[in-house]
Amino acid sequence: MNIVKVNDINIAYKIYGNENNTILLIAGSGQTKNAWEPSFIKNLVASNNTVIVFDNRGIGDTTIGTKPFSIKQFANDTIELLEKLGINKKIDVLGFSLGSLIAQEIALNHPEKIRKLILYGSTDGVGKDAAAVSDKKIMNIFYTLRNQEIFKNMSIEEINKNISLLYFQEDWIKNNSEYLKNFPVTRETLDYEIFKLQGEAYMNWNGSYNIINNIRIPTLIIVGTDDAVTLPINSVRLAQKIQGAWLIQIKDAGHGLMYQYPIKFSKIIQLFLD
Repeated sequence: MNIVKVNDINIAYKIYGNENNTILLIAGSGQTKNAWEPSFIKNLVASNNTVIVFDNRGIGDTTIGTKPFSIKQFANDTIELLEKLGINKKIDVLGFSLGSLIAQEIALNHPEKIRKLILYGSTDGVGKDAAAVSDKKIMNIFYTLRNQEIFKNMSIEEINKNISLLYFQEDWIKNNSEYLKNFPVTRETLDYEIFKLQGEAYMNWNGSYNIINNIRIPTLIIVGTDDAVTLPINSVRLAQKIQGAWLIQIKDAGHGLMYQYPIKFSKIIQLFLD
């Protein structure tokens, strides 16, 4: 792990590989740099990519700083990180969930920085419909994680188990009872206040539905057909608005499709990058 000073925060990051093509992975809400599916990282490096992962503001080993949390601020942090690392060439950017909103901001405001864009489990912010409000199970989990007193009394194992239910369908969990063995459980604790601030940053985001068609970067949009966190219709709308975009929907996959089908996920990503 490395640390670099970026304005009012110290950003923690890791770099894998030493190849000419660079891909930056932007994590989702509450996720750290260590939460990416391990074989996905290995496959990217094996395919001659340099992979950069990092902790967003206030997450993991990155400090909170003094600036208000917002999607735009997260994007500015990311751009500053690249500049501090001396990366001046175009790179590939993959954003997952909340990270995909940050990736959109970068693509819209700094298109010269990106060679190819990947939006995984994404949304254009229409109606702020990130959660499937009709799914009581999902909303109960959100409530549990957002209820400060309950959250503070939960063990890290309980927190990870609840979070995993956001990523996977209940039937899939029943048929893959050993899934937690391969699900990255990070050493860093997830602070309730930071989780809440990230959620507020999303709710205060203006959305991209009125301007997303300005993106002219080659774009891949990937989602699970059973994603109950960022509904697939969000990805369909994005694909309709971004000229020439690829839309891939993985059958029987949830929000955590990269953990459910890592080989398929890796092959699709690399095919697009190639």
